[in-house]
Amino acid sequence: MGSFSLFSPSRKRAEQPVCMPCIIATIADFGELEKNNTQNLPGFIQYKSTVHTLDKKDFDRIRGLTAIRLQSQYGLPLEIEREFRVRIWVNGEAPKFYHIYGLKICNIENMVVRFFWKPSPNNKGEEDVGQKTENNETWEKLGSLLGTIISLMTNSGDKF
Repeated sequence: MGSFSLFSPSRKRAEQPVCMPCIIATIADFGELEKNNTQNLPGFIQYKSTVHTLDKKDFDRIRGLTAIRLQSQYGLPLEIEREFRVRIWVNGEAPKFYHIYGLKICNIENMVVRFFWKPSPNNKGEEDVGQKTENNETWEKLGSLLGTIISLMTNSGDKF
């Protein structure tokens, strides 16, 4: 058996793994994101940054990032522009995951961090996604119905 590599040219493009940004912090639900009045990305909704106090574990995870450690070492502002996910706990429901495109440590002693939220597609894009979801559900129901009919016909002995 030969060796196998994720970067092997024999792998098809569709089979390559999808890279998902890592979860950098877990915070309590703080409501809806507030929209930013200055829009400079057409087709997207931009949100205002928010400030959160983190627990020690999440704050240490952020302080352990190489870029943050180097900035701290050289006395630079402690901020990073990179995509991360933030887990938001909602009481009694499954957690939500929002994406940020950057963060800034505001107060080291009190473990306060500012999150810069990633823009989302505007309402037109959300309507398209909703229509696609409805279409997918319709096709799933149709497929389920056809599967039931075929299994009933197979069990009854009819040939088709």
